[in-house]
Formats: sequence, structure tokens, C-alpha cells
Amino acid sequence: MLKDLIMRNGIWVLLIAFALYLLKPALAEQNTIFFIVAIEAIALALSSIALFAYSKINFTENQNNSNMGLIFLGVHLSVGLGVVGIYITQI
Repeated sequence: MLKDLIMRNGIWVLLIAFALYLLKPALAEQNTIFFIVAIEAIALALSSIALFAYSKINFTENQNNSNMGLIFLGVHLSVGLGVVGIYITQI
């Protein structure tokens, strides 16, 4: 189980670490990266809540991924527009 997780995610983690090493981000860039990660975590949590609240489909049994993708897309667009709106009002 742990070996599968490491092999599945190890390549992209190493690529991100290498890219961050090459970019040598300053404090402002690090704060921006952490802010983006936090906003995406919130969007993923909202997607999970929306799937639970608005869909009674058992996604492990039924392979109907179009509904799940549309809910995921809608939540991420809403979160993105909210972030842009907050950013514009703070300028």
C-alpha cells in the first residue's frame, strides 16, 4: 500500500521539488503558492460536499463520471471567481 502510494506520486513530487529548487522562490512567491494550495484544498472539500449533497449516485458502483466532472468543474469555477472577486475588491 505505501509502496504503491510512493511509486504513484513520487515522480510528480520530485518534479515539483526540482522546479522549486530551480526557481528559488522568495517569501512572496512562497506565500502565493501556499495560498493557491489552501484555496484548492477548500475547493476540493467543497466538491466533496457538493457530490454528497446533490448526488445520490454511488460512484464506486456506477461509472458515470460526467456528473462528477461537472460538479467538480462548477465548484472550481465558483471558487476561482470568488477568489478573483475578493482580489479585485482588495486592490
